[in-house]
Amino acid sequence: LFFKGLTLQKIIFAAEVGIVLQMIVFALGVGQKIKLLEKENKRALEEKLNAQEKANDRLRQTDKMKDEFLANTSHELRTPLNGILGLSEAINDGVTGPIYPETRKNLEMVISSARRLNSLVSDLLDFSKLKNFEIHLQKKPLDIRSLSHVVLQVSESLLGDKDIELAMDIENGLPAVSADENRLQQILYNLVGNAIKFTEEGAVIIKARQEGDKIKVAVEDTGIGIPEDKQEGIFRSFEQGDGSTERKYGGTGLGLSITRQLVELHGGSISVHSEIGKGSTFRFALPISTEEAQEL
Repeated sequence: LFFKGLTLQKIIFAAEVGIVLQMIVFALGVGQKIKLLEKENKRALEEKLNAQEKANDRLRQTDKMKDEFLANTSHELRTPLNGILGLSEAINDGVTGPIYPETRKNLEMVISSARRLNSLVSDLLDFSKLKNFEIHLQKKPLDIRSLSHVVLQVSESLLGDKDIELAMDIENGLPAVSADENRLQQILYNLVGNAIKFTEEGAVIIKARQEGDKIKVAVEDTGIGIPEDKQEGIFRSFEQGDGSTERKYGGTGLGLSITRQLVELHGGSISVHSEIGKGSTFRFALPISTEEAQEL
């Protein structure tokens, strides 16, 4: 009876309206469902990010505690080590009177071990300072030739019984470099000491020459060399050429990492070229100073 008074056109129109209304209701339902899903996903993502941030905070706190422990322990070790080293050197120099050859030999072993431990402690302290950006350079004009001469003289004590010539190939009259004296000495000490450690015979040479507004410095050796696939890794902290090298030659694996960071603090970069059995060459550049260097 209801459809009796309706024309076909009106019935079709009513059906279309009904379909549209159903689609609107369906769309509203889907939209609401999407909003709920988005809300749930957002909440889950926020919870995940919060959990990740808490985990990161715990890691940062643990890392900070480790650095503080490392720095504090290194400081505590340095005082007795310096005492042992100073007293042993004084006795070895005859301050307390003549000593027997066997006693002198034992004292020299104590001194050598104390120096090595002192060097390791210094590396740990510098590593901690560099990581926390606590090293600030005091740049001044420096004569790279004079500085290299001092480094090579001091490094002679590292030779022991090795048949190695320490030399430099630096011409007179090179412009002064702009660098921190103590840190540049540390860079050269690390590179020369590393070269001596891995060289049994031959030579370790410090070279320098001017290229444009830079002084290019190189430390060459005739040592065991570094495999090509290991050359980038040696500049990372606590790494050496390979496990067998670390066991044979010792060390923390921090020296070259610290050296790279100190070079970068001076605005430069360091690279290595090496061949197995033929030796290695470490190169870095320093800016030329606008002032003349004072004698060391």
